[in-house]
Amino acid sequence: MAEESSLAIDIRDQPLDQAMIVRMSQWPTLPDRYQGDPAAIHAAVLVGAELGIKPMEALNSLYLVNGQVSMSGKLMSALVHRQGHELRASIVKQVVTVEAWRRDPYTHELNHQGSVTFGPEDAERANLDQKETYLAYPTVMMTWRALSQCCRIYFADVLSGVAYVPDEVNIDAPLEMLDVDEDLASVTVEGVNLDAENAVAEVVNTLDADVVA
Repeated sequence: MAEESSLAIDIRDQPLDQAMIVRMSQWPTLPDRYQGDPAAIHAAVLVGAELGIKPMEALNSLYLVNGQVSMSGKLMSALVHRQGHELRASIVKQVVTVEAWRRDPYTHELNHQGSVTFGPEDAERANLDQKETYLAYPTVMMTWRALSQCCRIYFADVLSGVAYVPDEVNIDAPLEMLDVDEDLASVTVEGVNLDAENAVAEVVNTLDADVVA
């Protein structure tokens, strides 16, 4: 037990040395993309440090493939909110609009910066309509696309250059469920059964986990 406690402290509060990184690469609990690859782990931890996040959060939320770095939509949203800013969405039928609100460092007031809209026509231009995941739950995918574009435009300083969700750079990753209570400051939904789409996403993610296991 003492060794496990010491290990937890090393990971959370101290820099990881090479020996620790090699040990981590053998952990079955790490995402598949990092198992057996100390160099990828090291790179992800370094990128995470630039973003101000802990090693395990970096390994669970960052994707490094062929020199391309991307992050999960949930981490993108979390980084924005941790800085005191807000992302707000309105979803009308299948058109998603995400608004950017930045908090003034002096007055602490939230100021509207702009918005990004992503709908079926945008999905067609991005060839999303050719993907099975989009056909199964289009609103969830379009929300993450709108959110990432909004973050690139209005919160580039928060993201430190890591500005794409995996799907945008053709990195294969399970689609994240959208928890509007946690991932967005506020959301207006009209004409979309988002719960039904999330239920499908939850089942798919569970099946993916079973396959990996």
